[in-house]
Amino acid sequence: MDIVLDSVIEQMTLKPHTKFTYVEMKYFSMWWKQQTKEVKDKVKQFVREGRFEFLNGGWSANDEACPAYEDILDNMVTGH
Repeated sequence: MDIVLDSVIEQMTLKPHTKFTYVEMKYFSMWWKQQTKEVKDKVKQFVREGRFEFLNGGWSANDEACPAYEDILDNMVTGH
């Protein structure tokens, strides 16, 4: 399980003003498969409300600390 996503969903439930952005679909997919219908319904509601959003939509994310332009493009193509 992904402790980050578990914590985020818990906090978003407690604090309705919060928002969250997620990038790596591979990890989300692995987490999603293990969730109950209740948790999935919460996440879907957060998405509808614009509080939980996905960026990039790739299966992986590039190095965000020290990226090179070519590496970003290569990773994006591979991830999609």
